[in-house]
Amino acid sequence: MKTSKITDSQIMSILKQAESGTLVATLWREHGMSNAIFYKWRAKYGGMDTSLIELEAMSVISETCYRYQAKLSDDNTFIAEQLIELTEENPDWSFGLCFSYLQHVKSHC
Repeated sequence: MKTSKITDSQIMSILKQAESGTLVATLWREHGMSNAIFYKWRAKYGGMDTSLIELEAMSVISETCYRYQAKLSDDNTFIAEQLIELTEENPDWSFGLCFSYLQHVKSHC
């Protein structure tokens, strides 16, 4: 989806101008936007202030951070095979040492 070139505070400013009595058609022409965009913004941000918009954006970011993204299965099997070989060769290594070895040494091979 295309990101907006207009910031949240600018959107709030445009909506406040419309609430204060400025003709909506004038706002479309001034800011170079379509009427559909204006009404979409009004439906989404109407009645909010800038801090609420920022809070809503942060909740979306927070939601995506906690959603698990699965790795490719081929990568997982390769890493699992490497880990099994490594632990068989060095049974006294800790998880951190195995992780560091796979991350730094094997990534350069």
